[in-house]
Formats: sequence, structure tokens, C-alpha cells
Amino acid sequence: MHPTTTSLPANSAPATEVRSYITQTLVTRHKVDPDVAEEHAAKWDVGRGFELKQASLGHLQRVFGDNVGLSLYHVVRVDEAAEPRTRVEVLSTAAADITGLLLVGVLALRFVPTALGLRDRNNPIMWAANPLWWLLFAACAFNAAYQGQLQDAKSAFMLIGGVLAISVGVPLSA
Repeated sequence: MHPTTTSLPANSAPATEVRSYITQTLVTRHKVDPDVAEEHAAKWDVGRGFELKQASLGHLQRVFGDNVGLSLYHVVRVDEAAEPRTRVEVLSTAAADITGLLLVGVLALRFVPTALGLRDRNNPIMWAANPLWWLLFAACAFNAAYQGQLQDAKSAFMLIGGVLAISVGVPLSA
């Protein structure tokens, strides 16, 4: 018999552990008969925990059918959100968010007064033109994207933001 745990399998967990998770999830959370749950879980023939976490709703519905696929998709998302995050992940995301907000402030103070005709273009706010803010944001954004392993849209935006910040910060430092 399978273990009675319903915790989300690790990214490197083999297909047997993923099938066990699927079986136990269907039995404990959806009150499916164990034989039926094992029959559905057997449809997961290849794929590690990482693939289960990355599976789209459409993919899970193609593999398991509409109802079971939808149920598994939601359970995986809930379990994934409940997983404890490491201190490094929390700090890197917070640093990227804070520096992102600072960067928005820098952009607002740098360009809005000029656009409204309130400031001379040749006399920008000095700290807004400082490359340190841009490069700090780039470093934090790249780290947050790396910690997120580019698994979601936020990580992709962080990576794009980091590239844009480098493209602004490097010329300012010259």
C-alpha cells in the first residue's frame, strides 16, 4: 500500500511518489474509493514532482479527465502555496519588491516633473540618475528570478526588469 502522506512531492520525486501523492489526495481529500484512485493515479506514467507542479489545468485534464484533472490541479496549487519557503526565497523576493517600488519612485521623480514642465531636463534629481538604484534593482530582480526558477510570470517579469535596469544603470555609471 502507499504511504498515507498527502504532502506535495519534491521536485526530484520519481513518478512512483507522484502516483502515491495522487492516490492519497484523491482518497483523503475527495473521498474517492482507493481502487479508483489508484486507477487514476496509474495514468501518471512518467514525470517527476517538478512536472506535476508545472502541469497546466489543460494538461492534467487531458491525462486524468475533466473532473479529476480539475481537482488535482486545484489541490496541487493549494499544496504548493502552503509549502514553506526558505528564508533566502522570502528575502530575495522582498528585496526585489522593495527595490522595484523604489525604482518606480525614482522613475516618477525623474521623469514626471519633466513631463509636466515643472523641471528642467538638464537638472534631473541627482539620486534618480544614480546608477546604484538601477543596478541594485537589477541584482535583486535577477536573484528573485533565479530563486523562483522562472516558474511563474512574476519571475519572468523580474528577469525582464533586471535586464532593463542593467540597460539603464550601466550607461549611467559610465
